[in-house]
Amino acid sequence: MSPISIAPATPAHHPSIQALLLEVFAPSLLEEQLMSKLRQHGRTLLEWVALEQGRVVGHLAYSTAFRNGEAVGYHLAPLAICPTRQRQGIASRLILESLESPALQGKTIFVLGDPAYYKRLGFELIPAPRCPFDQGNQHFLARNLPAETDYEVGYLPEFTSVFKRVS
Repeated sequence: MSPISIAPATPAHHPSIQALLLEVFAPSLLEEQLMSKLRQHGRTLLEWVALEQGRVVGHLAYSTAFRNGEAVGYHLAPLAICPTRQRQGIASRLILESLESPALQGKTIFVLGDPAYYKRLGFELIPAPRCPFDQGNQHFLARNLPAETDYEVGYLPEFTSVFKRVS
């Protein structure tokens, strides 16, 4: 296998990212719809790709997280790795290398995912702030969380138009 390189995503990567999201999350279209809507609405995203011989085999995006309409950090989502390249450390590299970027260093990063996996990467389960997509915050984790957490974390409107809130 060829070496994997991690790089910021460019608009030239977008068609490959779209195809990857459709492949990885099939039969669900939600992740691809989310990224399409975010791009269509001109949302600022921080994105990285894992490349193997110039081919996109992994993708990771960060979008703004909010507290009462004010930016407080970033949400890590979606994360996708080509099925034939999963369980080879590519996702961990994407996350860890992206977190070293000046744009993300020291920022609060939220993720809704598998606690066992994300804890290995320095994330912690948090009881607050509350996640609107995870009742009881059973799968909601963060890195660099400040002390003040009594709020419901906000997402860009495209997330709530694609995913269901829980009560």
